[in-house]
Amino acid sequence: MLLMTKQAVEALTTFHTQIEDLAASLTPAEWLRPSACAGWLVRDVVAHLGAGARAMIDPIALPDERLPLPADREREHDIHVDIRRSWSVDDVVAEFATYGRQRLEVLPGLQDEPMASNEITLPGLGTYPMHAAANGLAFDFYCHLHHDLLAPAGPLDRPHPEVTQDELHPVVQ
Repeated sequence: MLLMTKQAVEALTTFHTQIEDLAASLTPAEWLRPSACAGWLVRDVVAHLGAGARAMIDPIALPDERLPLPADREREHDIHVDIRRSWSVDDVVAEFATYGRQRLEVLPGLQDEPMASNEITLPGLGTYPMHAAANGLAFDFYCHLHHDLLAPAGPLDRPHPEVTQDELHPVVQ
């Protein structure tokens, strides 16, 4: 099982780089297109991914009125995105790149004991061993890139990066 989560770190690294490359290619108008995530623009999807990375490294305090957690996990993501809606696209991209890369440096340490089998509870999603976080993140990045951002479901008419078996296998785990 740990081999699969180590492969997930590699897949996540690939997907992160692909999203960075896509972000660098976008026009100002493309950043403001509605994504396939209901209610989110392209910039909001990237903000969501950057917020998740930052939450692991240096979380931003959330407004007190958000507690208790929404029953719907997806609405919890909206809170993080809402905070970033006033940010410039450059700030959204910088957060994604900076904290995403830092998280990629931390994740390999969760793949080996003693950390690997420690459990982490994700509100609304369940409790998992820490090593499995990489699989969930790889899944999230894969889906946002290939479904929510890129056509035909997403608004961005760019070629889909090739996905190898080694990248896709840990995503479906």
